[in-house]
Amino acid sequence: MNFSGWIKKPSKGQSGALLVTAVLFGLVSYNLYYCCQIKQRELEERQRELVKLRSEISLAEYTNSQLKAQVAYLSTDAGAEEVAREKLGLIKYGEVSFVVLGGENLSKAPLKPTVAVESADPGLMMRFMHWFFIG
Repeated sequence: MNFSGWIKKPSKGQSGALLVTAVLFGLVSYNLYYCCQIKQRELEERQRELVKLRSEISLAEYTNSQLKAQVAYLSTDAGAEEVAREKLGLIKYGEVSFVVLGGENLSKAPLKPTVAVESADPGLMMRFMHWFFIG
């Protein structure tokens, strides 16, 4: 099949117009590509934000359910009794309460090591620095 009749060589004026058209088409294509890249980045950022917000919502719902369960428990007689005993220090009629003096301080004091730690010889340079800077 012969296509030579279908394709015509452009004239001198038409070749300049084709070049301008090709350049404009290239510029428009680049702008569209660049705009699509920007929109794609925005979309990905919004999707990451959506995942983060969904996890925060999930955590808030879990915390909310825990608080509702705690409110339900504290609304019962057993919950009220526990608060009265532990937080307020109340006792029932006929019970005897004991207070251990100094017990709170012992539990909060840091434990001291039971193994003796040998101090290493600081060496000549460290002794000099200690003497020079501290006196």
